[in-house]
Amino acid sequence: MLGSRKKTAKEIPANVRYLPAGSIVPNPRQPRKRFDQEGILRLADSINRHGLLQPLCVRPLGRDRGYELISGERRLRACLLLGMESIPCVLMEKVDREESARLAVIENLQREDLDVFDQAQAMKELLESGGIDREELCRILSLSPGAVSNKLRLLKLNSRQRGIITDNGLTERHARAVLRIESDSARSFILSKIAELELSVKDSEALVAQYLRDPKGTTEKLSSPPRANGSKPIRKLVLKDVRIFINSVDKALKLVKESGIDVKADKIDESDHVEYVIRVPKITA
Repeated sequence: MLGSRKKTAKEIPANVRYLPAGSIVPNPRQPRKRFDQEGILRLADSINRHGLLQPLCVRPLGRDRGYELISGERRLRACLLLGMESIPCVLMEKVDREESARLAVIENLQREDLDVFDQAQAMKELLESGGIDREELCRILSLSPGAVSNKLRLLKLNSRQRGIITDNGLTERHARAVLRIESDSARSFILSKIAELELSVKDSEALVAQYLRDPKGTTEKLSSPPRANGSKPIRKLVLKDVRIFINSVDKALKLVKESGIDVKADKIDESDHVEYVIRVPKITA
């Protein structure tokens, strides 16, 4: 267990109080559903080294009922991990339950690392609560009305689809690409293939467009069974779209160069084909 630093009373700002760690409860309207444990460990180490530079923000729940966290749950978790008995907090006595929820949502929405689906759900709940309108939400987050609408549309994806996106490190733009597919089962299928093939946003959009043109043919090619020798199926669909194949070659060359190999490549774009001439230096002992 890591140790914890304690400040003396002289170091405590006038508007900050040290409250018992066990008396602080998380905000039930906290929009963040996933917490990166490794990140919290790093934060705990930083607090252990330098102290808690930004106090938590809490509100009193009433006599002997403790305090409800308004903002700073990652900091609270890190402090508990350190075994801190008391934690510096800004006490907001005039904030009621609804205002506490509103402040918690806004504080998290302004963080760039909030999961995109947690962010969209928080936006939806905030708008539905009546505590804020869409115009004010756009202003607070510095987003255009179109950007807010795009984020809210992500909630059309079901829990399985959201899991595929989150677990495979796909982006909001990947998510928006598959929203063009109306069928829920087809959307899940195409999304799983995007993750499996590790497609870029551009290639994902091309795959979705191809599916919309030829749903049956695209599905059959993506679903081709493994070959007899047990290797993975040939992904004819990907190779059929020349742009995807060329992008894959370009990415492979870039990775080789970044690894330190002085590979030379000439790309010749003819009217009916694209020709690559690749020169790789021999590595001698």
